Amino acid sequence: MDVKVVKIKVLGEGCFGVVHLVKTIVPVYNKVYAMKSADEGHSSSLRKEEEILQQFVDSPNIVRCHGGFTSVEWFTTCLLSMPRKMITGRLPWDTCDPNDLMFKLFSGESPNILEDMSILGKDFLQKCFVTDPNQRWSASMLLRHPYLLPEPVLQQSCNASRSSTYSGEEKVLHPGLAQEGKEKAERMNVRVVKIKVLGEGCFGIVHLVKTIAPVYNKVYAMKSADEDRSSSLRKEEEILQQFVDSPNVVRCHGGFTSVERERGVVYNMFMEYASEGSLLNLMSKNGGRIPERDAKCYTRMILEGLFDIHRKGFVHCDLKPGNILVFPPRDGTGLASLKIGDFGLAKQVGVSKVKYGFQGSVPYMSPESILGDVTGALDVWSLGCVVVEMITGRLPWDTCDPNDLMFKLFSGESPNIPEDMSILGKDFLQKCFVSDPNQRWSASMLLRHPYLLGEPVVQQSYKASGSSTYCGEEKVFHPGLAQGRIQQSFTRNRKYLEELQLRKKMGIP
Repeated sequence: MDVKVVKIKVLGEGCFGVVHLVKTIVPVYNKVYAMKSADEGHSSSLRKEEEILQQFVDSPNIVRCHGGFTSVEWFTTCLLSMPRKMITGRLPWDTCDPNDLMFKLFSGESPNILEDMSILGKDFLQKCFVTDPNQRWSASMLLRHPYLLPEPVLQQSCNASRSSTYSGEEKVLHPGLAQEGKEKAERMNVRVVKIKVLGEGCFGIVHLVKTIAPVYNKVYAMKSADEDRSSSLRKEEEILQQFVDSPNVVRCHGGFTSVERERGVVYNMFMEYASEGSLLNLMSKNGGRIPERDAKCYTRMILEGLFDIHRKGFVHCDLKPGNILVFPPRDGTGLASLKIGDFGLAKQVGVSKVKYGFQGSVPYMSPESILGDVTGALDVWSLGCVVVEMITGRLPWDTCDPNDLMFKLFSGESPNIPEDMSILGKDFLQKCFVSDPNQRWSASMLLRHPYLLGEPVVQQSYKASGSSTYCGEEKVFHPGLAQGRIQQSFTRNRKYLEELQLRKKMGIP
């Protein structure tokens, strides 16, 4: 084909040749391209590049090649970029000397990460700069890093899908019940038949009940406490009314006062009945531990509940398997549905008075909770403990002695992460077990962790959207070099590099 162009300006040049901005005259008039040129005798690399780029003509995120031709010169198109330079405006290293850089790399150094970057931004770069290529995150995994995803906003309707949708602005979706409706329920004559005891504790007792009046044959879990000791139960009801539309928090159906022959005046609270028991019962049905594939789904359900709780300004303060209730499957997933229950120790951040010392269940306490520091980070630590227990079938620590645990926590220890977990699973738990609560990931951030997202499938068509959809299973895309080979390479080259450094300092060529 006879191709004629007009060169407008030089865009760049290098060992390959030169890149011009050009405008075509023949065969099509006035088309603008970047034209990469090389002498015919040195064009093998350019021809190879054209051959490779032709494989990606439908990819929206790879520069498009429009073909090559021979005339006095030979042409194709190319574009190069240096992503890390975007943030600092500088090259990633303070030197361009190859020997200096080789020494730094073989010494395990990596480019400095900016102090003023966000927590998620720093973590993203840390995943890029992992020395071991077997542990370095792949492009597939990085596409699911929360640094690249917006804030989650959970569905408003209880009947909506359990999964999260992602949009820019956070909205308050749960106004709760009006006080007028609550008072009307208390005046109503409620009659029930107790079927069996579901549990009991310091608060009182929980029965499975069936209503007779005003509505017949409704089944509830009814939590009861003597009137003179009902303040905690009334407070729990008040908190739960804030989450009547949250699909991952147990629903409260109101409270009322009754008179019993043995106990006198009793305050009762209706809750939805968890027919499958608690997460402990679910683990028992699975032989004591839950497969990681299912545990990921259950973890997401719990996190969605925590996201709602924290967004409303509350902290659960006693998250553990016994307080996570199990309901029949929904949405056709085949997996049980989990909801967070028992808000007897819940606190409102900045409002509730917090006593010195941890008040929840000892094996799930966080380092800062020992000192009475109550924020959403406390629940995130407890969530990590719950995940460890789901995966291993054992408590997160090898001791339940409060003094031993306090010593371990103040020493900077955290529960052991299961060795047989996936790379992403281990990273997820590391984010839960950060000792500093200000650096620990929030429920919102963890909801966007790639461990809880499926494999991204990038749109194939050039005309299709460039955004990713998520499906499939996690895979390790970096077989790379074995760790032993890397270590051998480090050892073999370190001495040579140290000699080069010494000679350079002494001015010896």
